[in-house]
Amino acid sequence: MDRPQLHHDASDRCDPALIAILRRQTPDQKLAALDAMWRSARTFVCAGVRAQHPDWSESSVAREVAVRMSHGAVLRT
Repeated sequence: MDRPQLHHDASDRCDPALIAILRRQTPDQKLAALDAMWRSARTFVCAGVRAQHPDWSESSVAREVAVRMSHGAVLRT
């Protein structure tokens, strides 16, 4: 069975130079970039939670970060 091709044309919303760079990247390079973006986003969310709740424990901060990063798929306890 053939895998469906996941292709979304975003050329009207992206810089042509960025499109060219992304097309040259290997899947591993794209995944590494996505991982770096995810880690950066998590760092920012974590900093925000800590700023809002400086008295929370690390486990409470980690739980709230998981809730926010999962858009509620991880439930608050």
